[in-house]
Amino acid sequence: KDTSMNTYLNMLLDYSTKSDKPSSKFLEKIIPVSRGALMDRATFCNRVNILLCLSVAFKRNFESRINELLAGYQIDQKLDIQIIIKVIESTVKINERNGFVSTFKSLDLVVLKCIEIKELNPIKIFFSALNFKSFKMKTQKNLIIKLSAFKHDGTFLKICEPLIRDYATLVTEKEGFESLKNSFGDIS
Repeated sequence: KDTSMNTYLNMLLDYSTKSDKPSSKFLEKIIPVSRGALMDRATFCNRVNILLCLSVAFKRNFESRINELLAGYQIDQKLDIQIIIKVIESTVKINERNGFVSTFKSLDLVVLKCIEIKELNPIKIFFSALNFKSFKMKTQKNLIIKLSAFKHDGTFLKICEPLIRDYATLVTEKEGFESLKNSFGDIS
């Protein structure tokens, strides 16, 4: 669609190919500000798209800024869950491509809502869309630690099981095994 937002995003991408690394001051001027402010779906999507575009164009990690936006977004419908999952997925994939570690800080918002409404299929689709084995070990560890917060929900744990098994087969250092043991060791 040829909207003013798409034109703006294309201009940012075009600028990134024709200029040197932008200054922090420049980026601060174009980064959407909304710490803690509630916003509608369109505003949220536009602001996230700007941050994702900036991440791609300038190879910067804006995960913390995206998490700030997510904190101000009200999850009311299943569509909101799908949007947030897509935002997290896109952020992780861009971070991997740019060489950054992802924290998955906002994943618990979605998981809690999915457990609450007893609709875990979006999470299952999200996990299958991730190329978990290709992630940096620290990103994998961050996801496993995040998932461990919900280990006592049997249905959710069943969805996570393939990722946990993959992590167990990929981890090589003692610290990784200790992390796995500490995260899931008390499950009976």
